[in-house]
Amino acid sequence: MEEVARDIRYNAGRLASFTNTMQITKWTHYHHLDQIKDLVNGGLRPALVRLEEIQPQLPDWKQQSIDKMLDAAKTLAADTNSAFLTKNESRNIPPAMNTEYKELVTRINEHAENLVKTSDAAGTYASARLKAAEAGLKVPKK
Repeated sequence: MEEVARDIRYNAGRLASFTNTMQITKWTHYHHLDQIKDLVNGGLRPALVRLEEIQPQLPDWKQQSIDKMLDAAKTLAADTNSAFLTKNESRNIPPAMNTEYKELVTRINEHAENLVKTSDAAGTYASARLKAAEAGLKVPKK
């Protein structure tokens, strides 16, 4: 999950940097939006579906982490779709001059960053709990 989120963040960061210059082609923007869409559909969605399936069986802290990741992924997917639509509707406006597109790219970047932080924190916390349990420390269930 974290690795896919980092790949999405990379592409979103590239897009964000591209919106400040007129030198980047429209194809490049579409390419990175496509990469994000593919990562969301092929990487995030299967992992999130599985997490949703097992979520009720997990401790509260894991359920909260999953809820945050689900929210970030859903808004990321919606904003990515909106960015495609905005680019298609305003084909004659360069991305660097398209305010709505630039705002969507900024939000996509923020959602990707949120996904990375949440998945990293959940993984770090789970790893620490496992190490504590392996060391013989009493680890509360919730």
